[in-house]
Amino acid sequence: MAMPLTRFAGFSHCPRQWLIPMPIALVQTGSTSYKRTRPGSIIAHLDLPTGREYKYTQQLPTPVSSIEAEWASIYYGLAMAQQLEQSIIGLENNCLGVVQAILLNSPGKHEYAKYYNYKIHRLGREAEWCGIRWMR
Repeated sequence: MAMPLTRFAGFSHCPRQWLIPMPIALVQTGSTSYKRTRPGSIIAHLDLPTGREYKYTQQLPTPVSSIEAEWASIYYGLAMAQQLEQSIIGLENNCLGVVQAILLNSPGKHEYAKYYNYKIHRLGREAEWCGIRWMR
């Protein structure tokens, strides 16, 4: 059973957790293997409530770490959903530390985490409801 989506941003007064999110654009994000000798990629897969699917892939030429790639994937997935005019957005990522940092709005000490946390929360405020959950 999947964890419920937990709201971290948005201007709606909908519940903080949705156990059965019906009209939601679900964005699964992640990154490919990262090695210091070659760039990794970020991947976002968007399922719209209408049944349409979109995929987004982008190379990150100089990420500091694989964790930075996870932050970037969440940001670009959220941006993609908003470009497709989605206002109720659920994000999924398999990096528990990043998901927790976004929920608590506590990015930690790394500059890339502070940068992406700010950008994610800023984009999230433009949505009606924006939630995130950890996926195994």
